[in-house]
Amino acid sequence: MKLKQNCFRLLVFCTIISLGLVIGCAPTSVKPEPDHLAPAEKIAEPGVPSSAMQYAAEVLAYMMQVTVGKAGNPKLRDVWRKRGLDLPLDFNIISNLMSGPGKKPSRVMVLDNNILGLSQVLYHYDQRLNLFKGQRRQDSLFPSRELISLRVMLLQKIYRDEKVRLSAVMAHKSQILDPQVPAEAIALDDTGLTISEMKLLKDIIQSDPSFMTYLQNPFIVESLYRIGAVYMDPYVRTKIQQANYEDTPWGIPATESRGQAVTVTILPSILTDFQHAHVDTVKYPSGLMPVDDYNQAIEMLRAKLLQFLRKLIQTQMFPERPANDTADQETRMQEVNDFIQTHVKIEHLNQRPLVVYPENADKVLQPIETDFNIIVLGKNVYLSLHISDVDAFPHANRVYLDIIDVKHAQVDYEISQISMFVFKKLQSRIQWP
Repeated sequence: MKLKQNCFRLLVFCTIISLGLVIGCAPTSVKPEPDHLAPAEKIAEPGVPSSAMQYAAEVLAYMMQVTVGKAGNPKLRDVWRKRGLDLPLDFNIISNLMSGPGKKPSRVMVLDNNILGLSQVLYHYDQRLNLFKGQRRQDSLFPSRELISLRVMLLQKIYRDEKVRLSAVMAHKSQILDPQVPAEAIALDDTGLTISEMKLLKDIIQSDPSFMTYLQNPFIVESLYRIGAVYMDPYVRTKIQQANYEDTPWGIPATESRGQAVTVTILPSILTDFQHAHVDTVKYPSGLMPVDDYNQAIEMLRAKLLQFLRKLIQTQMFPERPANDTADQETRMQEVNDFIQTHVKIEHLNQRPLVVYPENADKVLQPIETDFNIIVLGKNVYLSLHISDVDAFPHANRVYLDIIDVKHAQVDYEISQISMFVFKKLQSRIQWP
């Protein structure tokens, strides 16, 4: 894993430098592509967020923690906590640093290749969170100017140990959304915002009104509280209580045998392998549907897990007694398969992707009654997580796997460990013939 991580970092570093040279050397006479935003008088907060936007909010909630130095690689947290502290809270200045003639994104962002995989997932579900906003053939390496500006404001509030009273801010929602109301006309009351912060917030939302929807998302609010940016109040408390997956229709049959079986659950988390267009909403009411390539990879994973289990169980059932002939071997295998059918349940929760990371794993996984969790992450997303020894097997009943490793059948060691875990739980139930 370390060799793979070092090679990937070297490759990405070279990519960033190459792209930086290309972007940095571009003629300043080339005008940036327009955002095609609606005229000011027509700007309004979006209604109910789409399924893709809802999931983007869940991914963003974790990314916010990384980019203010509260999660992710411990060696880079201090760098994230400082980058942008010296910037003025001015939307135009920050925007110019990201894409203007004298652009210098390194003043605003840490060139952290660990978050590239995480970023790609975010932009897959909402391209407007990318600097190019989906208006070019490829995404930028950087988030949108609105997202960058919000990060700078939060970063500086946290540094000064100041907090926002979110319920008071939301009381002024209509004024913040109204382009005819200047920031100076909004009563700050006990919002915890200064006039420059209110102006920046208003500029962000006027530039992209979907940010008001994001700021009200339960997972975002929970993250804001986690990083120390907002006070606890009834509004925040309610939102945090709503930040869960308890109402997700997993479609798991409530059979009696499930309670008697050793259960292994496969959960998709922070990955791009779900489509949000042309979805069979009857089968996938969440509005997100796994792509065939992903389902095939999970079936390979499941088949390999069963293969390891069959070998372990057969050895226990029929010790030191070779089969007499093919028919005898087939009979034995049928007994093994019947035992697994009764005593092992491997369930793939593919109704929608989750966002599971070490800091929230206990909360997210607690309602899912299972003996072991296999958390399948998007390509290189694991680089943005800090998975310590206590966060994974054998200290916890879960492992984190990269979807690319699963697709290329490079997880045999992890599967063998899971199989042994299941086998040990089954040993007392295996009867010798």
